[in-house]
Amino acid sequence: PGEHAPWLRGELHCHSYHSDGRLSPDEVVALARSKGLDFLALTDHNTIASQRALAACSDPELILLRGFEVTTFKGHFNTWGVPDWIDFRIGSPDEMEQAIQHASALGGLTSCNHPKPYGPPWDYPQVNNYDCMEVWNGPWETLNDLSLEAWTDQLALGRRLPALGGSDFHRPGERWGDEERQLGSPVNWVYVPGVANSSTILSAIRAGHVTLSDRPEGPFLLITAGEKDTILPGDVARLEAGGRLRLRWFCQRGAGETLRLLDQKGVVYEQEVPSQDIHEQVDCSLLDSLYVRAELRMADGHLSALTNPIYLVR
Repeated sequence: PGEHAPWLRGELHCHSYHSDGRLSPDEVVALARSKGLDFLALTDHNTIASQRALAACSDPELILLRGFEVTTFKGHFNTWGVPDWIDFRIGSPDEMEQAIQHASALGGLTSCNHPKPYGPPWDYPQVNNYDCMEVWNGPWETLNDLSLEAWTDQLALGRRLPALGGSDFHRPGERWGDEERQLGSPVNWVYVPGVANSSTILSAIRAGHVTLSDRPEGPFLLITAGEKDTILPGDVARLEAGGRLRLRWFCQRGAGETLRLLDQKGVVYEQEVPSQDIHEQVDCSLLDSLYVRAELRMADGHLSALTNPIYLVR
């Protein structure tokens, strides 16, 4: 485990020269190590060749997850933990749904990738049997607000859907407008309190025990509830009398930015983060809320960090 255990930080979406990337799998691993990541998934398009290369990688110094990106003309989805290839020759919503079901039957975790213009988008909105959604792909300013909206639309319907991030890194110097796409940006912080391996990391992601930051050294944001902070993002909390909930929020490296707590209707609480390392308690009124989640934003609207929701019952 890394120096921040039990929270481990890693990359879930990137490419090598086995598809449309430029670096070898070994070079991607070395770059991930240089950024202090604890785990890495190479997700090349429609091939498991990079997984074979990683299997021969000696002493990678980080946990490697099996992964690849099922790439179709109507949308992309990542799958992790699958030992086989998934057929990408998909021409209908039924075939997309069946491909995701097949990945799940093989024990895989699946994610709808970059549901935004130029992502490319997810053109089968009626297909939603994936396990997670990539709400943050590459630099925040690259239309990720639309991916975030696609995710919160599903949350508002009562779905409990973990949010993930991925750099979609292909090569050094790759840019989208003024923004450079870098490995590990955004980064996924995953809560793995016991033995850390590919299986326990994927189980934690499936549970929604994930919080996102714009870069490996960026802000770390967390909300918790319950006795001894045992209720984490992805978990369920029972509201107190009158629909109130006592939350605790923790933020490192976020001084001067604005913390917001949100439900399906919008902001329920906000304040400026006063210092670089803060742990505070807030009592929220959440009578009609399906969930509560947290964001950290700069004055210009840049999203620096995002938590998964704590879901609410009465």
